[in-house]
Amino acid sequence: MTVFARSSATGQPCRVCTVWSERVHSRYVRRVSDEPVGGQPVTIVLTVRRFYCHNAACAAATFVEQVEGLSRRHRRRSVPLLATLAQVGLVPRQGKAL
Repeated sequence: MTVFARSSATGQPCRVCTVWSERVHSRYVRRVSDEPVGGQPVTIVLTVRRFYCHNAACAAATFVEQVEGLSRRHRRRSVPLLATLAQVGLVPRQGKAL
């Protein structure tokens, strides 16, 4: 299953200096794996925007928006999928003591 999505936010704060920006530099598509639905894999095709940082003293000239609760920097899996995988990794094997 493929879901096409984009953010409806008007802008984002810079990840380095937190100055708000609404000036778009460019857009690109990210593919994010999400939790399966009905046993079928889910891919979110997410269109994200790169913004200019308005703070001249900031080390980041541009930054990419993150969709809260869905995406994180450099991740190819959704936040909910990462949480599920972490829980699976913490489950002890049957018959083995921790």
